[in-house]
Amino acid sequence: MQGVNPGTDKVNQSEAQRFLFYRGFRPAILARWVREGLIKGRKNGKGKNARVYYSLSEIKNLLLTIKSNELWKN
Repeated sequence: MQGVNPGTDKVNQSEAQRFLFYRGFRPAILARWVREGLIKGRKNGKGKNARVYYSLSEIKNLLLTIKSNELWKN
């Protein structure tokens, strides 16, 4: 991971959690969003223990949606 903003859109789970942590979110929020169907992880391989990758742009869009909803509530 390059600093806080990786150079690619595809990040694994730990990089996605680190990205959220640096923006003030608990890393466990990623699992909640996946469970609620707000974002979707994709496996790179077919194995049981294959890494799950997330789209960074999808995470950023969700963060913007959350932020805009907070602004409209006030």
